[in-house]
Amino acid sequence: DEEEIETMHANFLKSIGGISEKKAKAQKLSPTDETLLYVEEGKGIDEIAQIKNVSVATVIEHVHKLALAHKVSKMMVARLIESIDADEIKRIEQAFKKFGTEKLAPVFSHFNEEYTYDELKLVRAYCVAEK
Repeated sequence: DEEEIETMHANFLKSIGGISEKKAKAQKLSPTDETLLYVEEGKGIDEIAQIKNVSVATVIEHVHKLALAHKVSKMMVARLIESIDADEIKRIEQAFKKFGTEKLAPVFSHFNEEYTYDELKLVRAYCVAEK
């Protein structure tokens, strides 16, 4: 039954050092740390935006902040980049190494607007995330 499943879920989260959604709300997590919870659960950008009732751009900004704070790994960010394959991510990463991660416009121009700003923001988060 559903109550049993909830109990099993809570016990699992406790065993791996995670916290339940109810506890997260009780702990008054920042919006960025709340996003981290969903990323750790394996949810995608669109799904997180829908759950939190925020824009995709807001979730991407949270992911970038989490990467800068070394709270997400490259692998976690790569999983969120659904529209770009691994080879393209490496190509974009090289451009960020050349132009720096401070501004998106040089990379956007370098690729002749081939990628959206949201895609570049996610790859930038990938670039600044720890291994």
